[in-house]
Amino acid sequence: MLALRMPDENKPPGRTRAWLAGFAAVMGARAVGLALLPVLLVEAPALLLVLSPMLAHLVLTGPVLGAWMYFAAALTGSILQGAIAYHFGLALGDKARIWLEGRGAATHAATTRILVWMERAAPLVLIAFAGPPVCALAGVARVRAIVFYPVMIVAQILWVGACFLFGAAVTEQIEIIHAFVEQHVVELSAVAIVWVGGGWLWKRHRRRKAAQLS
Repeated sequence: MLALRMPDENKPPGRTRAWLAGFAAVMGARAVGLALLPVLLVEAPALLLVLSPMLAHLVLTGPVLGAWMYFAAALTGSILQGAIAYHFGLALGDKARIWLEGRGAATHAATTRILVWMERAAPLVLIAFAGPPVCALAGVARVRAIVFYPVMIVAQILWVGACFLFGAAVTEQIEIIHAFVEQHVVELSAVAIVWVGGGWLWKRHRRRKAAQLS
């Protein structure tokens, strides 16, 4: 039987820093996509999917993009981000889990629970939760690449496809949302930027306060 986990090995510091920078870029891209959601939804929906292939963004962009463009952009973004997240977790090990918790990407209870599930049924966990934090935890759990990549790609195809079908089923409602966003794109963009930027500043403040108390 194929082992799901690979043995521990030391990573060169340069490679570790590179994957940390890569994962920070992934999370930054998703934050940019969220902050610029209104303008990207109206002007560049394909770019929105490459930057931030979140479930809501997938549903909202499906009806306005052709199927080929939708799947190309969504799968490129989601698979690339999943791969970077996996190698981030693989390179940093438990430090990656601490980084996720410290940046507010996941709670300690959530990472602990998911790592336990990874030990028992990593493929099922990846199918159910295919986002970057869980892909990073797959690396922390040292799930083998030969297991991770096929399951992660299948998971992304399933989720991207399901969101496309759901978006097609509620096209009329999404068209109403698009019309509203297009009419108020400036105001909504300002609100989104303040919301995302304010959330980042608040998390940063909490991290500094926690560091002072420790």
